[in-house]
Formats: sequence, structure tokens, C-alpha cells
Amino acid sequence: MDALNHEISSITARAMEALRTIEGAIRRNPTTGQARRLVWFLAAVYNGPEFLFDLTELRAVDCELANACLDYLNYDRLGRREVHRHLSSGDGELQQWIDDYDLRPRGGPTD
Repeated sequence: MDALNHEISSITARAMEALRTIEGAIRRNPTTGQARRLVWFLAAVYNGPEFLFDLTELRAVDCELANACLDYLNYDRLGRREVHRHLSSGDGELQQWIDDYDLRPRGGPTD
């Protein structure tokens, strides 16, 4: 049981660091396609049935950010807490990003 708890703690720590990396990239470079993909990824984690995300989109972000997405996804599979509860500005900023990037339910970003 201790090993399992240690593993979950490790996954959680990596995920929280990963989420800060993702948030920072979005805030520092908001006009890039990379930021759009990261917001789309977060929207899909937030509400996957509405914001479909093709994982091949991670090929278009740099390695550090792709790994951050995978680290967060590994945590999310545990079903412990919704992504917007971990974002530093809560779901308000996520909703704003979704609006800013014109993400549409069931279709991803509009171009």
C-alpha cells in the first residue's frame, strides 16, 4: 500500500508541475498555434465529450510541453480531481481561453 501511495504522490507532483508548465506556455505565448493546442488539450481534459482532441496534435508542440500534457493526462486518469480545480485561476481562466481561441464543442478550434 505504501508503494501505491508513493506512486500516486509522484504522479500527482509531476502533474501539478506539468500543469504549471502548460499554463505558463499559454500565458507567455498566447498567439501561437502551440498555445492553441495546449488550450484545446485542457478543454478536452475538462470536457472530453464536448472538446474532442486528436492526440496527434501533441506532435506539433515542443517536447517539454508534449511531455507535460502526457504527465497531466497520466494523473487525470486517476479521476481524483477535475483539471479546472488545479488551474491557478480556476475554471474562469479556462473558459476565457476556450472563448479566446474560439474552441467550439464537438469540433475543436475554428480556423
